[in-house]
Amino acid sequence: MKNKIHNCNDKVERDNIKNLKLSIKYGVISFVIILISWIFINVINSEEVGIATMDIDKLFNVIRNIGISSILSSIFAGLIIGIVFYFYIFPRRTRN
Repeated sequence: MKNKIHNCNDKVERDNIKNLKLSIKYGVISFVIILISWIFINVINSEEVGIATMDIDKLFNVIRNIGISSILSSIFAGLIIGIVFYFYIFPRRTRN
């Protein structure tokens, strides 16, 4: 009987670790997608005129400046998505 309880606890622990890894993965993927799209949109809507004819160095500086300002909003969005998956979606899925 004790062995059966121990096996059940191991399964729950493995499921928790698997869910944690998966939620971190979803959070990181969403962070990257949001960051890239945010940088792309802001570079297109940038106040700099003639991005297509800009020097490579100046273009990288514009992207870097926009990217640095965009990282914080992307980090928060990725964290929220990961937390929602870990605390809401995965436990709900295991109950069903």
